[in-house]
Amino acid sequence: MGINVSSLSITAFTVERYIAICHPMKAYSMCTVSRAKKIILCLWVFSGCYSAPWLALTKVTQVPNGNETYNACDYKLERDQYFIYYLVDLVMFYIFPLCLTALLYFLIGRVLLLSEEEGSVRNRNKTKVIATCQTNSNRATKEEELRGLRNRGKGIQPSTKQVLKMLIVVVVLFALLWLPYRALVVYNSVAAVRFDSIWFLMFCRHLISVNSAINPIIYNIMSTKFREAFRKACIACYGRCTPNTTGTTLLQQTNVCMTSL
Repeated sequence: MGINVSSLSITAFTVERYIAICHPMKAYSMCTVSRAKKIILCLWVFSGCYSAPWLALTKVTQVPNGNETYNACDYKLERDQYFIYYLVDLVMFYIFPLCLTALLYFLIGRVLLLSEEEGSVRNRNKTKVIATCQTNSNRATKEEELRGLRNRGKGIQPSTKQVLKMLIVVVVLFALLWLPYRALVVYNSVAAVRFDSIWFLMFCRHLISVNSAINPIIYNIMSTKFREAFRKACIACYGRCTPNTTGTTLLQQTNVCMTSL
């Protein structure tokens, strides 16, 4: 249940990030604290209901170990009868979140690139207007200045490159860090002999925890704007969310943090 909630939470956070960046006007009404609490509650309720059948699909067995016995959790039915359940797990909590996350990040990157191109077009239009107002006496000098403005307007800005690289890294890490656990589950549902290494299972589950914990670190390393916005949010939190001299609160600065990505 915890693993499923983690996957759904990452997906929900990606959707919220997409709305905040690509539809900032809607974000003020949709990305609210109360709605976030409701979404988190719904994710836990859904995951709990989805995972509840395992209470009836497993049993506790006595396993001999020399002169002693210990309890172990085992399948109540034949192992091949759980294949559909594991397949739904794979699609719903790995393939679908991965595809949706990749799609939303692609759209985010597309919006960022288009905004850069529109900014370049505006810069070129400004230079054309300035060029028409030049006098013949200083035209040569002004043309050099305008050429420099055009060169600065071309290409992708470093901040945009940072964001695009960050989004790619987030998707790749999600795919890689979740893959061992999902591959283990699929293998054990079809293999004749189940792979029961407790160490590998714990390793797979820790990779999932790493995926949840590493995202803020990636943002901090790869995004200058995120570091600055996060610093401002911490300062606002230290001030107990009271309005500062500019009238902004912690929630408003957090929204700035999201849209600055």
